[in-house]
Amino acid sequence: MRHKLVVVTSLCLMLLGFTFSHAALLGIKGSLGYPDIMFGDGTVTYSYYDSKNEGYFTLEATDLILTLSSGDEYYLSGKDFTTKLFVAVYLSIDPQGEPGFQKGYMSEWVDKGSINVGQNTYKVNDLLLFGYITKFGWGTGPDLGSFDMLIELDPKESLFVKDQIWRYDVLTGMYFKATKLSGWDGSWTKDFKLYEAEGDKAPVPIPPSILLFGSGFGLFCFRKLVNLTGRRS
Repeated sequence: MRHKLVVVTSLCLMLLGFTFSHAALLGIKGSLGYPDIMFGDGTVTYSYYDSKNEGYFTLEATDLILTLSSGDEYYLSGKDFTTKLFVAVYLSIDPQGEPGFQKGYMSEWVDKGSINVGQNTYKVNDLLLFGYITKFGWGTGPDLGSFDMLIELDPKESLFVKDQIWRYDVLTGMYFKATKLSGWDGSWTKDFKLYEAEGDKAPVPIPPSILLFGSGFGLFCFRKLVNLTGRRS
């Protein structure tokens, strides 16, 4: 039994290591919970710094609708009010031109007018959500132009968390896709700009360590290890 446990553990770690070294989408889409914020009209801008082998990735978008677990919906942007979203990601680029995540942050604020969510009113420059990106994924092939990430919110800087509108007990996940690639071929060693990005963000109810395994393989490993260790006990 001990030998079988070692074999399964080694196999899982080896294949998961291969998955992470060939980074792709994290698998956030379809795993988001509530509350949920849909956003659109986004623009992705990427700058490559050859001398440093680094890249700077940003997303600027407009928040549209906040949906609570109760089903209640609140418009975050309209004729006289606007809520903005900004994401910044710092990347290292290896000799093969593949990006590696370094750090990043997300900020969300009222840019114009005021918005109402339940009994709460938020005005210009009120910071609704702010946090640090812990994982960043990008699509290739048919998923080119798609991106996702995990965010650890700062409760002291996030009014939605302080007002108990947004969950803080789990990480926040975000997925978005740009439909206008403007000729981008997936290269991270040249500047590019993508348009018409839209997506949503929400707390991720599945433990991120399991979610990041991707494609159900991590969940399989997790269950296998639990069964084996359970039998031993």
